[in-house]
Amino acid sequence: MQNERIGDPSKSKGNLVLVSTLRQSGVDPNAIRLALIESHYRSNRDWSADLLARADNRLQEWKRALAHSRGTSAHETIAAIRNALSDDLDTPRALKAVDQWAKKQHGEGDVGGPGLMSRALDTLLGIAI
Repeated sequence: MQNERIGDPSKSKGNLVLVSTLRQSGVDPNAIRLALIESHYRSNRDWSADLLARADNRLQEWKRALAHSRGTSAHETIAAIRNALSDDLDTPRALKAVDQWAKKQHGEGDVGGPGLMSRALDTLLGIAI
């Protein structure tokens, strides 16, 4: 898949990537959402297979972190997500906060951390894991 500007009116050139086409090819809708919110909404964004692959890798890492019944407390990370979203919908910063939380997960610690984070991801970012 070549780079394609999201929202570029080049449909007549065949450069339009439809979400329905991605879904029909088996792409996880959460990966699509992560790819779309990886960049700030005010910036120009190019769609590429690499962007989708990075989003899918991020999603898999988050799923591994959330699979533990125990983990690092999620309260500070949820506050960081809320602060980022309150700051002109800074989704890249919100995603980085979750990435940092996910890297700390080793199945030890707060019994409610992963569950709380899962609910926050769904509520705040629309990522249902």
